[in-house]
Amino acid sequence: MTNPILPGDIDRPDKIEATKHIGDDQKEFSSTGQSFSSFMQKEPSSSSQTPSVKQVATSPFDLAASSAGLPPGSTPTMDSIHHQIQTMEGSFTSAKEKLSYPDLKLRQSEKQLLKDKLGNVNTSLQSVGAKLGIPPITPTPVSAESLATKGPIAQYIGYLEDGNNQLYSIKNSLAAIQAKGETLNPADFLLVQLKVNRAQQEIDFTSALLGKAIEATKSLMNINL
Repeated sequence: MTNPILPGDIDRPDKIEATKHIGDDQKEFSSTGQSFSSFMQKEPSSSSQTPSVKQVATSPFDLAASSAGLPPGSTPTMDSIHHQIQTMEGSFTSAKEKLSYPDLKLRQSEKQLLKDKLGNVNTSLQSVGAKLGIPPITPTPVSAESLATKGPIAQYIGYLEDGNNQLYSIKNSLAAIQAKGETLNPADFLLVQLKVNRAQQEIDFTSALLGKAIEATKSLMNINL
């Protein structure tokens, strides 16, 4: 660091720095091992060259299509909803068969989960029925004999029967609309699609849960034997 020039040193020539020769500043710059020309030609970092990617928001229709197994950007149609309903009918049948498995053992947590899931299925299907103008369906009564012999399983089967009846009414209503050459407005179509998707996810989860319970029951029976 150069010592500062004090007022008393103005007349002292040894305190005045000599003027640098032309090109000396370039020598100092080149002492770092890089020439000025090469520095100016240095390529910009990759981050400055990478174009920013614009995030495209996912629309509710895309979410509904994804849940239904449709390609992104595809618009739901009557045929796609009919396909979902057919899939759900198979899930209802599968869940009912699993509930009829002999000596099925369910833990308390599984009982509560089944009750919640089947209740969500029926609630979603009731919303679809209300949007399509379908009168509310009276729940199937569970006999005292069934409750005595099957316990909570009899109630779960009743939930499945109610949901299956609602699904049947929805299918017939949509078929009648399609036969007239009519369709739903986009808002109603979206609501129906989302509610059917929700019900399908819940009944599929129910069927998978019952499958796990059956496997546990089989293992327990084998241990007892």
